Amino acid sequence: MADLTDPYRELARRLQADHEALHLIVNLRWPECYEDHPGIVTVNTITLPPSQQNRGIGTDAIRQLCALADTCGHWMALTPVGDLGASSVDRLTGFYERFGFTDNRERRRAPQTGHTMVRFPRST
Repeated sequence: MADLTDPYRELARRLQADHEALHLIVNLRWPECYEDHPGIVTVNTITLPPSQQNRGIGTDAIRQLCALADTCGHWMALTPVGDLGASSVDRLTGFYERFGFTDNRERRRAPQTGHTMVRFPRST
């Protein structure tokens, strides 16, 4: 059986090849208790050194990940953190909201993930 995470890993490899400074880790998983769940793509890490920020590299990476998740019908989840070089969690939260991520802190929207933000697939 083919590894269903290949499209995401391949996209991450391609993005990192295009932008050497980009560090991107994504995973696809299925919640154990939900047999019919379409899958959740978790963005575990996306970082750029300060000298490479504000050039559209992160925007391009998230845009392409969202497009792939939409095509595959997968949810996305992440937790913005400020300890990896980000200027602020609030700024990151606003950045991800531009791509359709919403607050999941009370886990009412997506109890299957512990991440603080989720995004549901859009029709393609």
